[in-house]
Amino acid sequence: MVSIIVPVYNVEKYLKKAVESVINQTYPDWELILVDDGSSDSCPEICRCYERQEERIQLVEKENGGVSSARNAGLQRARGEWICFLDGDDWLEERCLETALKETSEDTDIVCWNYWKNTESCQVRNSPIVPERIVENHPVHLAKIVMFPQYAMKTYGRSYSAVKGVWTKLIRRSIISENNLMFNEQVQIGEDGLFGAQCFEKANKVVFVNEYLYHYRLDNESATRRCRPDIKNVYLDTLDAFKVLVDRYGDSETRLCYGGLTYACVARGIEKYFFHHKNTLPVREKLSELKKYLSEEQIQYGVSGITDSRIFHIKQRLVIFCIKHKSALGLFILSIMKQKVKRKRCDGGNL
Repeated sequence: MVSIIVPVYNVEKYLKKAVESVINQTYPDWELILVDDGSSDSCPEICRCYERQEERIQLVEKENGGVSSARNAGLQRARGEWICFLDGDDWLEERCLETALKETSEDTDIVCWNYWKNTESCQVRNSPIVPERIVENHPVHLAKIVMFPQYAMKTYGRSYSAVKGVWTKLIRRSIISENNLMFNEQVQIGEDGLFGAQCFEKANKVVFVNEYLYHYRLDNESATRRCRPDIKNVYLDTLDAFKVLVDRYGDSETRLCYGGLTYACVARGIEKYFFHHKNTLPVREKLSELKKYLSEEQIQYGVSGITDSRIFHIKQRLVIFCIKHKSALGLFILSIMKQKVKRKRCDGGNL
């Protein structure tokens, strides 16, 4: 049996589609665990209705604690041999479970697949898994690649593509329960990648297939586009959590991948706060605040592990150079150049 865990929080517009995509699975032996994380809309009523209609569906109601807390609550209830995660505003292809289970064997612990990116008007494929099918018999190195997937393509000539997302995986429940694995409830961004890395560390065999079995909804991402003054501490918490892997392995490959994660945390922090168009602070204060952020111990430790920058694109190398030298002004200039390029592309597209 497959236990499908769905964290539910204020997604009344999309929840029915998510649940129906499970009910319509071509593989019938499943249980659906809906974890309502203190929704203030009609989600609890929708969940109760499905629970009454379908004996394979159960509802867990709890106070709001975040997506990691909800997933952990679902794991405590799960009884299936396999675990699958689905977000409440996304949906599965009808053959998702059947296709994934065909890739399992006695020694397979995780199966990973690809996904579609969906808006109301269109859908596009996520970048492909290359080659089309990958079998990892010694998957521990995947825990490192979760931090910076670009390393895999440059080093091994492989793209694991959806390696970070917890919702693109079928995971044997025993490796979770026997190793007491849980989502880190203190990490707000990257918590799924961290959980996936922990699972990769304990797995015997992992299979990747370039099958597009999941639909990831982009329309419900307003929270990711808003200006977030708290993003500095959020990303520092992410780096602290992943540093456990660095301390555990201590090799140059892990340090380099951790450096890639550090680069990403700074780059996303710039987009989400420091130079976000809704950040109304004067430029001088923005630069001063960013310089303090670049001086944080976690940031400088992270980029110090990048001793070979050849796996990075030229634009990434410029950002890394600025981070290492704590140049907030340099990052400001790069950000302006990036915005100009974006506007030029948009203007060109409207001709």
